[in-house]
Amino acid sequence: MIELKNVWKAYRSGVMAVNNVSLHVRQGEFVYITGNSGAGKSSIMKILYLDAAAFQGEVLVCGENLQEMSGIEQTYYRRRLGIIFQDACLLPNRSVMENTALPAKILGENKRTRMKKAREALEITGLSEKRFCLPCELSGGEMKKAALARAIVNNPEIILADEPMANLDKASAEKVLMILEEMNRRGTTVIVTTHTKEFIPKVNNREVVIENGRIISDGRNGGRSREA
Repeated sequence: MIELKNVWKAYRSGVMAVNNVSLHVRQGEFVYITGNSGAGKSSIMKILYLDAAAFQGEVLVCGENLQEMSGIEQTYYRRRLGIIFQDACLLPNRSVMENTALPAKILGENKRTRMKKAREALEITGLSEKRFCLPCELSGGEMKKAALARAIVNNPEIILADEPMANLDKASAEKVLMILEEMNRRGTTVIVTTHTKEFIPKVNNREVVIENGRIISDGRNGGRSREA
C-alpha cells in the first residue's frame, strides 16, 4: 500500500529531517509513528501528502512512485487522502460546515450531497452545534475535531493524521482515536503521528519509533519486532 525505500530529506538549514527511512504500511493497517518533537514524524507525513519531496529514495503508494507523478496525477492522489494537519489549516472566512465540506466540493459533488456528508461527519466528531461557527470561534480542541471531520468526509482510502491528539484533554483525545479506529475498521489505512504515547492502545497496534530522522524500532502489541 505505502512504501518508503531508503528515503532521505534535508532542509536548507542542513538539518537531516528524514535519515534513510524504509517503511512498509499494508492496506487497512493502523500505524502510530511516535517520537519527540523534531524527530522527523511530520517530515515523513509531509512527504506522503506531497507538501515536501524526498531528495533521495522512493515513495510508493499502491505501486505508484509519488516523485514521478505529473501535476494532475498528484491532484488525483491527494483526493484519495484524508489529512489532519498539525495546525488544523481551516479556512478562516468559512464556517465549520463549509470547511468540512471542502473535500467533497473538490470532488465536484453537488451542494446538497456535500452538505449532507459534512453534517454526518460533524455529527460523528461531536461538532454539529458548531457547524455555523467560524474557526476563530472554536477552541483548540474544537478546531482539531473540525479538521478530523474534514478528513473523514469523503471516506478516504488513507488518513494521514499529524498529531491529532495534541493539546486535547483525555476525553477528546480518546474520542479522536475512537473515530480513527472506526474508520480503520471500515478499511481505511490510517497513519497517526504522536509524541503522546499514553493514548496508544497497549495491544493490537503497530508503533514505529522515530529518533533523529531514523526508525529505531518497529513493533506490535508493545513488543519490538525490528531494530534499525
